[in-house]
Amino acid sequence: MQIFLISLLMVSILSLLYSIGEILSFSRNKFSWMLSIALVSIFIMSLHAYLLFTGIMLEFPFLLGWYIPFNLLIGPFFSRYAAQRLKLPFLTKLFPHVIPAIISILGLILFHLDGSLYVKENILATMKSPTASREFPYLGFLNLHFLVYVFISGRKILSSIGYRKGIEEKYSRIMLFILIMASMVSLFSLIGFLFRSIVFLEVSIFLLIMILIGIYFLRIREPEFFGELEKIVRKGRYSKSRLKDHDLKNIQSELEQLMENDKIYCEEDISLKSLATELGLSQHQLSEFFNDFLKINFVSFINRYRIREAKKLLLEERETTVLAIAYQVGFNSKSAFNSSFQKEVGCSPSEFRNKN
Repeated sequence: MQIFLISLLMVSILSLLYSIGEILSFSRNKFSWMLSIALVSIFIMSLHAYLLFTGIMLEFPFLLGWYIPFNLLIGPFFSRYAAQRLKLPFLTKLFPHVIPAIISILGLILFHLDGSLYVKENILATMKSPTASREFPYLGFLNLHFLVYVFISGRKILSSIGYRKGIEEKYSRIMLFILIMASMVSLFSLIGFLFRSIVFLEVSIFLLIMILIGIYFLRIREPEFFGELEKIVRKGRYSKSRLKDHDLKNIQSELEQLMENDKIYCEEDISLKSLATELGLSQHQLSEFFNDFLKINFVSFINRYRIREAKKLLLEERETTVLAIAYQVGFNSKSAFNSSFQKEVGCSPSEFRNKN
């Protein structure tokens, strides 16, 4: 038990120091805050366990269980960080993945409103026999949440690189090893909770310490790790690209001509398929061109041109109604026009016209 407590303390200290380092490096890497939140979550989770098993939690019963929301943040924030650093299109919207943490916060508020006596009894029971509480096995399922995100991240990264390249390339092998280690932490922890085994929990904590130390030395020895891995991902995606036999600059030039000269965006019924036909591409090829090369989706791209033209007409044709201009630039309703204009410009078409 003593080794377990020392291990928890080590994880707390390492994750806290590492998260502080990420916060300090924010100016060099704008995604550091995501990794920092994940590391702070590990710090809170391990510190909570230390306080609980040593009995210190009796002095602060209101802290019981508050590691759960942070536990549910680790997977989403680690995965989002990897996706952003490697420029991979998954977990593009973070909020839906934070909902379980928000729900757990509401549940904990209700739990603590139920009275502090039950809370203290729970702490005392844990001190006498850490694995005896009836809630203990159920807490193990929190590890499945993290395991799902490890699986999603690993699958996306490897499918982008290519499974064969993933084994051959040095940096992808390192990433694969980290993901396997993270999976083992979750699995051993899950087994430890389900079978009420401190031994398995000790192993999971030991592996987590190894991961934190390993990542620390990796950042020192390979400061460009994510940069090199991103190059491998980019090469892997290009090798599978539907556009590898096309001149991307030429496609962009033809697209600009259709937009600037022909004003094809003013056609109300323009679609990805019809635009692809104009460019001599398939629908999938054009979609890939927008998402991977221009970093924008089709609808946003078309609406950006429509709004730019609408801004010009609102100032040049002041006698023309807003609705007429909306139809003129390709929108099929005033509400769709207002919504897109507000999103792009920050005010309604009428407000824009009045201000200028």
